[in-house]
Order: sequence, then C-alpha cells, then structure tokens
Amino acid sequence: MEKRNDVFDKFYEKKNKKKVEDTHTRTTFLMRNDLVDKVNALSTEKGKGFKTHFFNQAIENLLKEIE
Repeated sequence: MEKRNDVFDKFYEKKNKKKVEDTHTRTTFLMRNDLVDKVNALSTEKGKGFKTHFFNQAIENLLKEIE
C-alpha cells in the first residue's frame, strides 16, 4: 500500500510544481550578433536553461549596480 501512496505523492508533487511560465515572462529584444554567438556557444556547453539563468543573473547584477 505504501508504494501506491508514493506514486500518488510524486504525481501530485509534479502536478503542483510551478512551471517556468508561472514565474517568468517571455520577452523579445535585439542583441548584437557577436554577443548572440558567444551566449549561444556557452549555452551549447552548459545545456538547457542556461540562457534564462544567464540573462536573469546579468540583469539582476546590473540593476543592483544602478540602484
């Protein structure tokens, strides 16, 4: 019986987990080609989610500097 509860617990955990779309907003902007190339090269190395993390961290750091 414990295994069945475990299956349901994992199901509900996954179902209730926030999705990226719940906490982030898609946006579009222009970027210099040389910078795009560098970020894309890094992204290929680092894997899925890297660009989102990279840009959020970069913007957060710059905003802290400005404030």
